[in-house]
Amino acid sequence: MWERYGVDALITNSYVIWKHDDLRETALADGIHSMLDFPGVVVTDSGTFQSYVYGDVEVGVSEIVEFQRDIGVDIGTMLDVFGRPDMSREELEECVDETARRAEQSLESAGPGMLLNGPVQGGLHEDLRASAGNLMGSASSEFRGFPYTPSEA
Repeated sequence: MWERYGVDALITNSYVIWKHDDLRETALADGIHSMLDFPGVVVTDSGTFQSYVYGDVEVGVSEIVEFQRDIGVDIGTMLDVFGRPDMSREELEECVDETARRAEQSLESAGPGMLLNGPVQGGLHEDLRASAGNLMGSASSEFRGFPYTPSEA
């Protein structure tokens, strides 16, 4: 099917896999590519959206990145702090700051072999998004993935 439709990469959610024992065990034992029966690039998100929906997630910043590394994802994502367009500027600044505080720990947990996304927060404020991108780009270990902006508009 992947070849038929020309799919070279896909994204899935590492938190959902981590949270369900049977999926977690299979992913750890066989690797994410085998579990998904997908030979291309596998990108994972970290559970940030679930944290937004449910108010929290039961996994730590390092733990979810280490899990992504251990299941063999090609590009992982750190556990950032979700910012919504309806949040105040001050709340969005805190999202940007907390995400930046988590960067070094996340990069250390990823190790040298896994690409890692540095998420850009800031809501609808262009200057906050620019600041967030600069913070992700200035992390001392540097993100080996690419900053992205979750759908916010």
